[in-house]
Amino acid sequence: MSFIMRERTLKIRSALKIARTVFAIGLAACCVGQTAVPATPGKLELRLLPQSVWMKIPQTFTILMVNGTDHDVRVPTPSLECGDVPHGTVRLRLNFKPYTPGVAGVGGGCVNDFSYSPMPDVIKGWKVLRPGESLTLATINDRVLAQEAGSYDYWAHYDPPGMPEADREWLRKAGTDYPKEELDSAHVKFVKRR
Repeated sequence: MSFIMRERTLKIRSALKIARTVFAIGLAACCVGQTAVPATPGKLELRLLPQSVWMKIPQTFTILMVNGTDHDVRVPTPSLECGDVPHGTVRLRLNFKPYTPGVAGVGGGCVNDFSYSPMPDVIKGWKVLRPGESLTLATINDRVLAQEAGSYDYWAHYDPPGMPEADREWLRKAGTDYPKEELDSAHVKFVKRR
């Protein structure tokens, strides 16, 4: 009987160890904003997710990059709204058509980062996005402007990191894939009544 009890105890310990490992992996993925989201096969995709919707008007947007490729892609953390050459830039775009003529939009400014570091140092800070995973690039709640009556058309735009040809060649030789093209999300449209 003690032999059976020992085997059961070992099986339970093994199951608990596996469960702890799965939980730790899930927690790590959660904390860096990565989730499994169905993607368009074969490419990177930018998504704009409306959140905190009140009276059919989003109060917050989350911008995701989704890896639809069959391999890992390294993604630098882009700047929000600012032209950031070494890291890339993600922007929330708006096409607003007011019901009342003469209503103006709101603009903003930022500080650009044009600093340079050697690519082997830079890539250490890039997130690894596995096939089928998504990475939260930004959550925006202070730029969602739906105060005036009219039609709103929001979308996200991504500018990839810029770099010298020598760095692109270094990444190619290292077998490292990264975002190289501009991306636009699908549009989120809504109307605010008077």
